[in-house]
Amino acid sequence: MAGLERIWVTPAGHAARRLLSYTAAPPLSSPDAQLFAVVIAVRAARGGTGRITAADVRALRLDDGDRAVDDLRALGWQIPGLLLDQDVDTSARVTVPALAAGPDEHPLPLGKEQRSRVSGWTARTLAAPPAAGTAAAVRLAVLFLTGHASAHLNGVSPMISRRPAATDCPTW
Repeated sequence: MAGLERIWVTPAGHAARRLLSYTAAPPLSSPDAQLFAVVIAVRAARGGTGRITAADVRALRLDDGDRAVDDLRALGWQIPGLLLDQDVDTSARVTVPALAAGPDEHPLPLGKEQRSRVSGWTARTLAAPPAAGTAAAVRLAVLFLTGHASAHLNGVSPMISRRPAATDCPTW
């Protein structure tokens, strides 16, 4: 996919794949909820809390933002009720309790630099021409495929050569 940055072998690449697997595991009802989960999880990855603005949510162009919020709240994620209605620049604190775990049991042990790189890669990938303006399911597929792409495989997904584990594949 031209214009998309591959991060296959870097520590940030491994971190991005862990993030994608982590957010693919919960039983969410829609691609909107899955995409929103990716954005929130990358922001809350280090300490369990992150900040998100209404502009960030609007940029995702979710078909049903309220349903996505309800799905994530059902998992125990703490998302302010007025997030979708707030002023564009007002940030809100979101909390993912499982990501607030100590270092020994943390599901996404990312350092500050890795978290920042994964966040930047996610934003750039979602905004790249092949993904921008597409449905949430397509953007999730672009994230997943780009995160698993490798220059030495010449366009062949590493997932094709083996049977993927349940946690490797998104559920959308």
